Amino acid sequence: MIDVPAALRCKLDDDKTTLTWKDAVLYALGVGMGRRDKEEERRYLYEMDEAFVPLPTLAFAPAFPLTIASLQADGLESVDPAAVVHGESEMIFHRGGAIPLNEELTSKGAITAVEDKGSGALITTTVDTFDTFGRKVFSNIFRNFARGAGGFSKEKRGKSARPPPPSLPSPSHVLLSEVVHTYDDQAYLYRLSGDYNPLHADFNIANAVGYERPILHGLCTLGICAASLVTHMMGGDPAPLRSIKARFSKPVIPGDSLRVVFYRDSGDSAEMVRFQCWAAKGRVEESRGDSSAFSRLVVTDGVATIDRAGKAKL
Repeated sequence: MIDVPAALRCKLDDDKTTLTWKDAVLYALGVGMGRRDKEEERRYLYEMDEAFVPLPTLAFAPAFPLTIASLQADGLESVDPAAVVHGESEMIFHRGGAIPLNEELTSKGAITAVEDKGSGALITTTVDTFDTFGRKVFSNIFRNFARGAGGFSKEKRGKSARPPPPSLPSPSHVLLSEVVHTYDDQAYLYRLSGDYNPLHADFNIANAVGYERPILHGLCTLGICAASLVTHMMGGDPAPLRSIKARFSKPVIPGDSLRVVFYRDSGDSAEMVRFQCWAAKGRVEESRGDSSAFSRLVVTDGVATIDRAGKAKL
């Protein structure tokens, strides 16, 4: 059974890393850049391009080893690593979304919450990453759901009704809608950026937990959404990005087509952009106009905040 006080007391060792242009290019390839041979994507793929820039969600990489270590912390011995899925992720960019390269970064992390959800436990790990001067560059908040690890709280839990799934936003609120194709080998490529969970590579492990084949990383889907945002709504410049977060509601199977929709609700500030991502099995072209094919909501509660004084084309 989970020991919450012990988990919250657990100290994680600092982790140091240096990102290079190779890390940036490998990550961009992992989220599908270059597959469509679009000129605007080359800035993420060729280090000699005058506009070369890493995608901002590469920020997960220096922090990810600590979230893996946190799942093996004191008090969490009863958690089965194979039963853990990534539920939500949030990135906060304290100096904008421009990721520093060729600079040693130090990440410091801690378990900041453990919640009993009945059928499992929601474990929150917060990791702050600093530059060589001790300035905070970005923060990652990982929320992992450990299936079968619930029932440790003494409080009685009543059954709560699930909220209805969100529908597509009103067309008048949509800022951008794009169809992106994933590829059969994409999880194998994306994992080379640092998320080596065998659930995304091993058919036996995927089958054992109920999937027909290895699934795509939730963070890869978030990276696809972020790449669409930066490329088409921020002129390819990630610097004005201040934060991005999302919840992974259902798995993406490599080879699925994704429809990413960015929108702003009435009353939202100019700095806020919401997004959802829907999946369809196999290759579905946007030109078909068949939105009903995208019936599986895979990313919800997506929110990005962008510096209004930046170059965002909103």
